[in-house]
Amino acid sequence: MQAADFSATLQNLFAKGVRYGTVVDLGCADGHFVLNHLSCLGGAVPFNIDANGIYEDSLRAIKEALGGDYRICAITDHEGEIQIAEWVATSDFARSGCARRAGAVLRHTRP
Repeated sequence: MQAADFSATLQNLFAKGVRYGTVVDLGCADGHFVLNHLSCLGGAVPFNIDANGIYEDSLRAIKEALGGDYRICAITDHEGEIQIAEWVATSDFARSGCARRAGAVLRHTRP
């Protein structure tokens, strides 16, 4: 592992006694960052955040296994809706190399 690598930085901090109570991962995708760094996070509780609902099954499984929580959400600069594109493999994906696009809409309203 190279000295400039982010994982190496976390390992060095852990070796020097730095411990975390919570890890907030914005744009976490399927949540594997926390899983890949468990050894140097010292039992920190994950809070995973991603805008794409396609990752919800993975994030739910991490929550059930490690505790913590997750959110499927996004932040916009305006009140209203935004379109999120998800690429979903079809049954013939392996043969054709194609995927179909499914849209998801997130609503942002003022509290």
